[in-house]
Amino acid sequence: MTVRPTLRCLREDLRLPIPSATTQLDQIEHPLPAKAREQFADPHIPHERIRAIDDTVLFKVKIGRWREAVHCDNPDAEIPAWLVSAGLREDGHETYVAIRITGSVPPEFTAVILHRVPGCAPDAWFPESSLPEREVMPAEQVWSNMMDPKEAARLLEDHD
Repeated sequence: MTVRPTLRCLREDLRLPIPSATTQLDQIEHPLPAKAREQFADPHIPHERIRAIDDTVLFKVKIGRWREAVHCDNPDAEIPAWLVSAGLREDGHETYVAIRITGSVPPEFTAVILHRVPGCAPDAWFPESSLPEREVMPAEQVWSNMMDPKEAARLLEDHD
């Protein structure tokens, strides 16, 4: 599958000059677009969705400390996938947190629980339909979010 970087991504994220009109954007020599092309070359390889973004579907590409966001259009489109963003991972790692609530719980109580988790944006919680080892049960809720790595480290230190 062809993955082409957007002009904004080239200029602002990758800090590359805009190539001449005769240069195919999907052939730009840079490790990040090359990794995205490699990862999306086989349509049977699953891709990891960026769950913190829920108004459009973006997929994650990782290379070292770099993170990229790829948007997939219609597979029959001339350019089926676009590299829309790239940046360095901060603080050396990402931390995900999941909250599992069992039993019948009113929605306003769920909001209170999620709002009290430190280091997480209150409006960035994503409902999950499965856990790593099984599907979510009928009387169960699972929510995930990214946690500030410094807050995660503080919580782990407090636990020890």
